[in-house]
Amino acid sequence: MKKLKISVNGKAYIVDVEILEDDENMGGMPNATQNYQPAYVAPAEQVQRPVAPKKPAPMAGAYVDLEAPMNGVVVEIFVKPGDSVVQGQLCVALEVMKMKTNVNSPINGVIKSIETKIGEQVELGQALLTFE
Repeated sequence: MKKLKISVNGKAYIVDVEILEDDENMGGMPNATQNYQPAYVAPAEQVQRPVAPKKPAPMAGAYVDLEAPMNGVVVEIFVKPGDSVVQGQLCVALEVMKMKTNVNSPINGVIKSIETKIGEQVELGQALLTFE
């Protein structure tokens, strides 16, 4: 038996408690008589977040493809071979799940060739056009 003092609504009561099962060491959980120390948690600014690897920059003279970011149907092509484009410029529009998705130039460059045509079904990673 243990004698405990319990307060209810500001009024103190002394009660005798019979312990039927001792769970002090069950499950590794601390009880009221142990000093509980939480595990160290690093502040958010110290947490290392994974960084997606970047594609290496193309070597001088190498051709670069503008690839389809997802499966879809080509609905518009806004450039032609020989056009100069800037990074972020709209080049191709795809229809994906009845929604129009714009595909922009990843680089400043000149269009070497168009690798697709309007109405063509393209797959993720398929070349849409090539830069010089």
